Amino acid sequence: MRLASTNVIRLVGIGVIAGLVLALYLSLTASTGLPGQSFRTASASFDDVGGLREGDDVRTASVRIGQVRSIRFEDGRAKVVVQLDTDQDVYRDATASVVARSALGQNFVMLNPGKSAAGQLPEGGKLDDAGVTSPVNLDQVLSVLDDPTRKATASLLFETGTGAAGHAPDLADVLNAAPELLSDLRVLARSLAAPGAELDELLRSSQTLSGRFEGRTDEVGALMKDMATTMDALGVDDGAPLENTIENAAPALETTTQALKDLRGPLEQLDSGMRTLRPGANALGQATPSLRAVLREGRPVLDKVPAVAKDATPAVSALAGAMDDARPLADRLEKTFASASGLTAVLAPYTPELIRFFERWNSANQYGDKSGHSLRITLVVRPESITGVLPIKDPLVHRNPYPAPGEADGDRATTLLGSR
Repeated sequence: MRLASTNVIRLVGIGVIAGLVLALYLSLTASTGLPGQSFRTASASFDDVGGLREGDDVRTASVRIGQVRSIRFEDGRAKVVVQLDTDQDVYRDATASVVARSALGQNFVMLNPGKSAAGQLPEGGKLDDAGVTSPVNLDQVLSVLDDPTRKATASLLFETGTGAAGHAPDLADVLNAAPELLSDLRVLARSLAAPGAELDELLRSSQTLSGRFEGRTDEVGALMKDMATTMDALGVDDGAPLENTIENAAPALETTTQALKDLRGPLEQLDSGMRTLRPGANALGQATPSLRAVLREGRPVLDKVPAVAKDATPAVSALAGAMDDARPLADRLEKTFASASGLTAVLAPYTPELIRFFERWNSANQYGDKSGHSLRITLVVRPESITGVLPIKDPLVHRNPYPAPGEADGDRATTLLGSR
C-alpha cells in the first residue's frame, strides 16, 4: 500500500516537472511561433532600424501578419529577417519600412506585399533595396532644429513635466474624459479643415490674444480666483437659484425681443429725422463762430435799445394815430389795386417792352443839340401811312399790328421787295 502511494507521488512529480519544462520551452520559443507551425521568411536590409527588436510585429494595413525573426549586421547595413504566415503572399515589388509604434521607441515593420503581376517572392527572398525605408528617429527630427529652438523645446518638456507632477488624479480624469474630448476635437478639426475656415487668421488672432496676457499672470490669476468665487456662488443650493433665473429668462427674453421689434419703427423715424436735421446742424455748427461774434459785438447796441425805445415811445404813439387815420385810405387803395388787377394782368407780359420804351425815352431826352433841343420828332411818310387812314389794305405790305409779347423788336414789314 505504501509502495503504491510512493509510485503515484513519483508519477505526479514527474508530470509536474514535465509540464514546467514544456511551459518553459514554449515561453522561450513563442517568439518564433508555436512548435510544428509552418511559416515563410523574407529579408530586407535597412540603413537604420532604430529601436526595432526581434519579436516585433510585421504588419500590413495595420494587421499583424508575422514577426521579426532576426536582426544582424551585414555589409554595413542591418539585415532583418521576417517570419510571415504561410497564407501571406509577398511579391517581388514588395516594400518595407520601419514605423514607430509609440514615442517610447517601440517599432514594427510595415510591409506592403506588392502586386501579383510582379511575380511571387521566393522563400527567404530579399526585398529590393529601393523599396526599403529606414525609420526617422526623434533625435534626427530634433537635429533639424537650431540651438534656441532645442533649448526652448527642452524647457517646455521640463516645465510640462514639473507642472504635471503631483497631478496624477487630474491626468486620470483627463484620460477618462479623453474619448469624448477626442470626438469633439475631431469635429473641431474637420471644421478647421473646411475650405472656408481661416485657420491662419485664427492662429494670428490667438497669438495676438496670448501676447496681451504677457506680464499679467498675477492679474489673470486674481481674475480666475474671482471667477471661481463667482462660480461657487452660482452653484449654491445645487444651482437652484441659477436654474430659476434661467427658467424665468425665457419669458423676459421674449418680452425684450417684442419690445425691440416695437422700437424698430420709432428708431427708423428717428434716423430719418436725424438725417434731415444733419444739414441744419452742420450749418449751425459752421455759423456758431459768426453768431458768437454777433452776440458779443451786439451787446453794446442792445444796451442802448431801452433808451432808444423810451425816446421812440412818443413817435410810436403818434404813428399809431396816423395809422388809424390812414386806415380808410388803405381800404381805397385795396379797391384800386383790385380794380387794376385786370389791367396789370394784360400789361404784365409786355413788361420788357415797357421797360425798353422808357429806357429809349430817357436815352432820347438825355442828349441835346446846341439850341437846347433834346428830342426831335420827324414824320416818315410810308404807304401804310395813307392806307392806314383809309379803309383799305395795302396788298403789297404785310405787318403784324398786334405783336405778341417779345415779338415787337423782331417785327418787320414784309413787301414784294423784301423785309424792311
